[in-house]
Amino acid sequence: GLSGEGQIRADWNVLLVQDLLPILYIRVMETIATQSSPLLATDSYNKLWPIRGNSSIWASLIGAFYSCCASRTIFPTLTQSFVRGSGAVVIPQESDCKQISQILEHRGVVGVYLPHEVSELCLKHGCVNRLSIEFLAQLFNSEAIPRPSTYDEAVSILN
Repeated sequence: GLSGEGQIRADWNVLLVQDLLPILYIRVMETIATQSSPLLATDSYNKLWPIRGNSSIWASLIGAFYSCCASRTIFPTLTQSFVRGSGAVVIPQESDCKQISQILEHRGVVGVYLPHEVSELCLKHGCVNRLSIEFLAQLFNSEAIPRPSTYDEAVSILN
């Protein structure tokens, strides 16, 4: 193992990766999200999300990035706007996303549309909510309508 000055430098590098780089990475994404840019085309923007690395340092950066991005306005909606992840719901790519997004928006919930790998990392780190039976049941809990027991039933009730 390292000792003395070598250990101090190693600790410094870990702190940079875990504490500074994730914030800078998020700020770059926020800047892009707030500018009119060709990069805002969904596919181009979605390629910016960190999803995998081939070293423990990169994995540490990715984990730290997703752990602190929920409150940042970097999550794309279907209307090319950007919202905070906290309170938003990931809309599954295989679903009729426009219809579900409109229904959720009508109920005051913002739907975000992310690539599958990004969605999974966001869900794992609590950045966004999963569109699930439990989530929909909570959404309906305050209303005088039946609670859905399946996803299809929830969609039909929402309509």
